[in-house]
Amino acid sequence: MLTDAVERYIQLRRVGGYKFDVPARLLRSFAKFSSDRNDARVCAATAIAWAAQGSSLEARHVRLQTVIGFARHCRAEDPSHELPPSGVFGGRNYSRHPVAFIFSSAQIALVLDAALKLRPRASLRPRTIHTLLGLLAATGLRAGEALRLRRADLTVDGLLIRETKFRKSRIVPIHATTRRALKAYLALRTRIAGDGAHVFVGMDGERLSLAAANAALHEVLAAVGLATARRGKSPRLHDLRHTWAVRALESSPREVEKIDRHMRAVTTYLGHVSVATGFWYLHSTPLLMKRIADACAANEERAS
Repeated sequence: MLTDAVERYIQLRRVGGYKFDVPARLLRSFAKFSSDRNDARVCAATAIAWAAQGSSLEARHVRLQTVIGFARHCRAEDPSHELPPSGVFGGRNYSRHPVAFIFSSAQIALVLDAALKLRPRASLRPRTIHTLLGLLAATGLRAGEALRLRRADLTVDGLLIRETKFRKSRIVPIHATTRRALKAYLALRTRIAGDGAHVFVGMDGERLSLAAANAALHEVLAAVGLATARRGKSPRLHDLRHTWAVRALESSPREVEKIDRHMRAVTTYLGHVSVATGFWYLHSTPLLMKRIADACAANEERAS
């Protein structure tokens, strides 16, 4: 049955260093859908019918592309698996990177101030969201990394980020002001919510969920007039990480021999597996694009 093949494929991808959580969930759903239709192998018609259940055109495209990748893997050993066509849902080349919103320093200050005014006012929630958003802005952590933090992860060397997107752990150094803010929050969190293991907790005292963090961010953005600032859409928690990365790259030294070292430091801090991943952030602000254009022009002049 497809269920066994899906589990082997998921394991293979994870051994290769991929976290693979969302594709795994999708493929398990597809395997169940196929089983209900008594399909023992990948069937193109079944794949299209399952993908069509996606909530948007892009979601349907992603679902189908996920099955296509799985089908290609299966066909290497058994050509009887069908390969679904890729252009069923418009054939668009959806970007892997949604449009990012880059916060200004003033906007981040407004967001943090508004977080302290969240309701219920007498609860831990305002301080939790304020500290979480401040940490994301100050360190560029992924939202999931911050939400998984435990008390023991605040070490003398920085934050211990365990088993991240690429299944690696790293130490993230933090500024003294960030450390003080975390310690002050933890002291308050202990008095109100007890001595639990996780740093950020929700209203139930358990680890704060991503859904709850996103909902709080949307409340805050609406309060400061930024609810549609990302080209008509709401900025995301990930945009705080994106903002940190862009500002870090903007601070790069101008000397050519130092740029590579700076890029590698930023890449390592962010937890990327390669320097190439960080180049996505170069396209995010006019300042960075101007520097790239100036460097290209200078190279052309030297070559001529």
